[in-house]
Amino acid sequence: MSTITQLAHAIQFVLTDLPHDFARSSGFTQRSSKLSAADFVQLLVAGWLANPQASLQELVATPLPSGVVITA
Repeated sequence: MSTITQLAHAIQFVLTDLPHDFARSSGFTQRSSKLSAADFVQLLVAGWLANPQASLQELVATPLPSGVVITA
């Protein structure tokens, strides 16, 4: 497997599978919601990569691949 492929799999795991697995056990997900744990992690990572000092308003303005829109 190439390094790029390995990196892609690792990123996918960290941004989608891992948050899903820990959402209930951590208490993040207590009931069904439009915003999944993976969406939340992707929002924070993408928002803070774009601007490490991003405010809550700037973070919620970050578009999510799932299309979920949230407000502060």
